Amino acid sequence: MPVRGRDLHSALKTDVIGKIQAEGLQLVLTKLQWAKDESAFSLHIAPNQFSTSGLQLTDTLSYLGFTRHQCPFVDNRQAYCDWVDGDIDISRLAAKVSETHQHLLEAQRHLQECGFPLPQPEGYGYFFGRQSTSRVRSVLSGDGHTSPKSV
Repeated sequence: MPVRGRDLHSALKTDVIGKIQAEGLQLVLTKLQWAKDESAFSLHIAPNQFSTSGLQLTDTLSYLGFTRHQCPFVDNRQAYCDWVDGDIDISRLAAKVSETHQHLLEAQRHLQECGFPLPQPEGYGYFFGRQSTSRVRSVLSGDGHTSPKSV
């Protein structure tokens, strides 16, 4: 893995190792090389679909640890990126991200039924050219075990 502080997008030599469109995502795997014996791999994921409500693929990518960056490797020049091992199977990862997203949508529905909103750390900002926004709202108070006291 790379040294902290390295740029996910630039090095003396940059090679695109793999590039696919799958599961509503564009994935690009790159190898960045700074010196003869110093290189690392980065993954760049650009969602290309969204829904009208609920968690978005952008939220799922955030939950998985990817962060949003300006990115020269994807078509729309913005992606969710992170360092990865060079032997990652990006087709399999796309399927697993989609599967994880479906599980999170189900979890969101169940939690919402109980009055607990699941945080949406990214929301629609990516799709509409705005900063990421969190739609986390705390609508409940107390400890969940005792009722409020009236005075």
